[in-house]
Amino acid sequence: PSSPPPPATAADTATGTNTAARSMRDPGRSVAIVTTAALPWMTGTAVNPLLRAAYLARRGLHDVTLVVPWLAPSEQLLVHPAAVFNTPEEQGAYIRRWVKERCGFDPTNMKL
Repeated sequence: PSSPPPPATAADTATGTNTAARSMRDPGRSVAIVTTAALPWMTGTAVNPLLRAAYLARRGLHDVTLVVPWLAPSEQLLVHPAAVFNTPEEQGAYIRRWVKERCGFDPTNMKL
């Protein structure tokens, strides 16, 4: 016999859902991973969340979005001068190519 779901929280009541009763392992969950750094800045803060998002998306069980900061090209020169992007889409293409080259799969199910 399974135990009853936990009681709804105030936030659950306000939104009309009881998210406490669902597990992150349940297929179909939306997952947003937010980070304060992104490639090509090669820091743990950029790489670790990217790998987590890419591998979660690869499983295909969740709707995965990686939320990365966008810096204006003039600010990018200060952080990673060797690679400057004019648009977030250019940086997204760079990130996807990096995952494909390093991990051996194309993270097509991962949103940026």
